[in-house]
Order: sequence, then structure tokens, then C-alpha cells
Amino acid sequence: VAGTSTSKAAPTVAPRADPRWRLELAGAVMPTNPASGRILGREFALGHASVQNGSLSLWQGAKWPPDVGMTILGPKRPPQDYAGKHFLIPTNYADKAPRIVLRTKDDQQRVVTQNVEGGYALRLEFDAIADNHLPGRIYLCLPDDTKSVVVGSFNAEIRKPNPPKPKPPPLAPPPQSSR
Repeated sequence: VAGTSTSKAAPTVAPRADPRWRLELAGAVMPTNPASGRILGREFALGHASVQNGSLSLWQGAKWPPDVGMTILGPKRPPQDYAGKHFLIPTNYADKAPRIVLRTKDDQQRVVTQNVEGGYALRLEFDAIADNHLPGRIYLCLPDDTKSVVVGSFNAEIRKPNPPKPKPPPLAPPPQSSR
């Protein structure tokens, strides 16, 4: 698939068709049940959701990196900029689509990641912020070999942006020679 890369071999799980997978989402019904689906051939049921620096992460597992999960790397904006907004990104999106990072672990518990730069279908709806959370709904279908799909609702914890990395001290100017 163009625009993807895998850091390690993907798990050897035979893909099972998910009837929710489709690459045309214009008429798709947005379910209100908790997000679920399949990611890189592994079953996915939402355990945690967070939004930080414009990126939305949905995952299952007790810690990071997740057992199964995905992150949509959106523009670095505060969560207030996303509240109440709806997004539709078709497979033939003309502009640069947000990068999506799929994550899972193989049978030896090694992290497997796949980056998807485009060619997917995404419908994302955010509600108003409540109690430091940004609730919403997602319908995401990816063109990978396992036909990854995540559909349903989430209540993303708003996390503060990471502090900026310290800048190295400026280099001293070269000595001036006098003649």
C-alpha cells in the first residue's frame, strides 16, 4: 500500500472481514457504542482515548505502547479548536491527509507500527468539551491488507502538551582577528 511503512513483521493473523469496512463514508451511520474494530488484523476494543497537541489516540492495553491502538496526527492545535467540529476525509482527499499510526504487538509482544499517509476514509465528529474530555465519534477504514477499521464513540482525556525541548546554548561567535 502506498504511503505505508512497517517497522516489524505484521502478526500472522488471517484477516476476517468486518462488515463495517468501506472506503466510502458519506452515508455511513456514526454508531454511539464504544469504538471497536480491527487494527492490523487484531481485534480492537476501546480502553483509553486521549487528545494531545492535536493528535487523537485510541488504544487498548494497560500501558503504552498499547496492545492495539491508533493515533491520528492532526495539526497541533488546542482541543478547543476541535470541539464541535466534524471532519470527512475521503480516500481521494486532495490535500495532505493527517498521518495515521497503527500500533499492535506481535505474538512475542514486540511493537508493530504502520504509518498510513492517505488513501483511507475517515469521518470524525467532536462534541463540546466536558470535564477535561473531548467526546466524539469515529468511522475509520484503512486500505491495509487486513482492512483495519475503527468505528464508534470515544471520550478522549485532554492531555497537556509536552513541554518544549530545551534549546542548546548558542555557539560563541568565532574570534575576531585584528590586523
